[in-house]
Amino acid sequence: MAKIGFITDSTADFPDGIIDKFNIHIVPVHVVVDSKDYLDKIEISNEEIIQKMKNNSQVFTRPPAPAEYADFYEKLLKKYDYLLSFQIASKLSECFQSAKSSLNLLDPEAAKRIKIINTKSTSIGQAMYVLKAIEIIKREKTLQDLEDKVNLIMGTNVSNFTVDSLIWLKKSGKIGTFGAAFGNMLDIKPLIVLKDSVLKPLGNIRGKKNVLNEMAQYAGKTQKRTGFEYEVWVAHCDAQDDAKYLAEKLASELGMDQSEIIIVNSGAAIAVQTGPGSIAWGMVKK
Repeated sequence: MAKIGFITDSTADFPDGIIDKFNIHIVPVHVVVDSKDYLDKIEISNEEIIQKMKNNSQVFTRPPAPAEYADFYEKLLKKYDYLLSFQIASKLSECFQSAKSSLNLLDPEAAKRIKIINTKSTSIGQAMYVLKAIEIIKREKTLQDLEDKVNLIMGTNVSNFTVDSLIWLKKSGKIGTFGAAFGNMLDIKPLIVLKDSVLKPLGNIRGKKNVLNEMAQYAGKTQKRTGFEYEVWVAHCDAQDDAKYLAEKLASELGMDQSEIIIVNSGAAIAVQTGPGSIAWGMVKK
């Protein structure tokens, strides 16, 4: 079989050790803090970003330029026959378009050896997409219809998230008028879903523990409806205790051992959108 290189943006959040285990190559997005530009996870850490946010620094992200993707791909094409590049949802970031545009900067024959894929997700959803693709290729030994096969699996994906404050989503322009409906109410936590690459509200709940309980119940109701067994992940931004609590509740609702639930730290590229205290969960059919 041809030698295949797997690439994704630093917006994907993987468990510790997985990137090295599967030799996944990460293109860093840019994190801009008070007008100073850093490469995500290379020049600035998650912890540093969170502290900057807590100190009210102006923080935002921007995608790598097409030339950055082109340089990244060109180096990897010396090692691999084909490259699969998995980008964050195109409606959430310009990474996908920038990666596509980079192909115009490459030799046409080299560009033919690169497949750019819109995962229509981010964070743990994006990471799951990459790992499912690797799993399928290892099992079936072919790239034929890969995107359709992964999309079929990811079609079973169920996820939602909450934030401690809507201020970061507002700053990033990721929410519209729905945030104003309950964003300033005392201790009200929004329950939000990423559907068709667009953030949509599921409800508003008073108290952090209550919204985490609602998340777990949502997962349990989904499993009862579908009858599927799921792989379950939780991601958090500076909210380790909440993540453990949610994992415990998810395990109870889904009838699984808590140790089976993967907990990851949200990367800086996601943290700057959702803010400290945010927490998400996602699951796909095994």
